[in-house]
Amino acid sequence: SSQPVDLTNKLEKYAVPVNQLTVPDGVQIIGLGEATHNNGEFQSVRLDVFKVLVEKYGVRTFVLEEDFANSELMNRYLSGEEIELQEAWEKWFPFYHTQEMADLFEWMREYNRSASSEEQLQYWGMDVQRSELIIPTLDNYLKEVDRKLSKELNRIQLGSSDLREISNQLLGDIFTPNSERAWTKSDYKQLQRQWSPLIQKDVQLIERLINRMAMNADLLIAKSDEQMYEAAMQNIQSIYVTYSVINDSLLRDFSEGNGYLHFVSYSNHRDKAMKEKVDWILNQANGPVLIAGHNGHISKKNRSVAYNFVNAAKDENINVDSKMLKLTYIGELLEESYGDAYYAIGTSFNEGVLAADSKIMTDP
Repeated sequence: SSQPVDLTNKLEKYAVPVNQLTVPDGVQIIGLGEATHNNGEFQSVRLDVFKVLVEKYGVRTFVLEEDFANSELMNRYLSGEEIELQEAWEKWFPFYHTQEMADLFEWMREYNRSASSEEQLQYWGMDVQRSELIIPTLDNYLKEVDRKLSKELNRIQLGSSDLREISNQLLGDIFTPNSERAWTKSDYKQLQRQWSPLIQKDVQLIERLINRMAMNADLLIAKSDEQMYEAAMQNIQSIYVTYSVINDSLLRDFSEGNGYLHFVSYSNHRDKAMKEKVDWILNQANGPVLIAGHNGHISKKNRSVAYNFVNAAKDENINVDSKMLKLTYIGELLEESYGDAYYAIGTSFNEGVLAADSKIMTDP
């Protein structure tokens, strides 16, 4: 703030210490946002808030904006198995590999040492972005319970590197400003011819797998247990999202959107899938749950980002219906489903230190 005294007065009027945080009655899901992923203070306050929610409000489940497929190993660590934390989160996004996050998971593990089975703290990821993690996790399960299904899964033709390549091409120039060569409709048509037949076959294969796993539920549960089966179903649904979002973009012909329409479609598919993960996690949980992620996802009404995005497209002379550029995040979806039972907490900062793995280039 340019007015330190005014800021101090506002803090004294409105702010309370985290240990005095209160949550309204009837809340089932608490969302804790952060203005950036790479800030140590936000990661520290995450543990402070979680402690209050565990001790005062019966929260026993911590959910993070990290891939769902990574959840099993962390839960084994939290349950006290002889697993190193570095092993449990090895495949996570690097910005979570911090001392602040280590403190959180070590506190959860220590809490579980003396907690009853009903009071154990659990962790789940809610994200669905990386097929290179999801497919091996599901395959490991299927190899144990039904090798025919495992062989069917391994018939998927396009790998994670293929998906990234297609997605990057579908995004066009929106993340490469001032590029020497503009993205054209002929580029899009070429992309369709090259990839659409292959990804359609993969989507159909994944749909068949989902149906077969659902039809054989009793047998698969008998060979594992109900939660393992349910987690496997969540993983196959995640795989479906990662493939179908690209398939949809190719089939719907977003060539007039210069990448913006694919970005909106991808973002909306992702947040809808995260919301469905939270629905499932809440159904498994013993009490309310805490979900943590970027403010942009957690916010109930993230109008500013959507407004700025539509304006950016207009600046590029993208002549598409603005309704097709509407971004709908998980926070808005949770409010639609749960109303006041979803309670969102956003965070911001005056100054701090940002961790980055590369030099950030800005205009003078």
